[in-house]
Amino acid sequence: MPEIRIISGTVGIKYTDEYGNERFAVKNASSGPFEVSKELARRFVDERKVAEYVRKSDGNYDDSEEDENLTSKPNSELREIAEKLGGDTRNCKNKAQLIELIESLRSESGEDYDEDELPDISAAEPE
Repeated sequence: MPEIRIISGTVGIKYTDEYGNERFAVKNASSGPFEVSKELARRFVDERKVAEYVRKSDGNYDDSEEDENLTSKPNSELREIAEKLGGDTRNCKNKAQLIELIESLRSESGEDYDEDELPDISAAEPE
């Protein structure tokens, strides 16, 4: 998954933690680098221009892991990938179901919110 860093403003990101719980994170320039889906990275970097890719030491981003051919992997490795993403593989009976679960988990972890949907995190007025 691409690693990006926010350079302007604040963005909200919905993700699933290692226990399968949906979480919401607010990221800004002081948040440091974080991983997102390729689609979300493209949206933040290319469309909104509020983020930049974090480059590897050689100056090039390597997203070969994201583009790997899941169909060439054994089911045991697919189960491991899905579980690392927080998925429950008990109901996956074949490779197609495992791949579908992985792709679903990857897309869920990269959802974002528009500014209109951000929660109100301001302090309450003193009484």
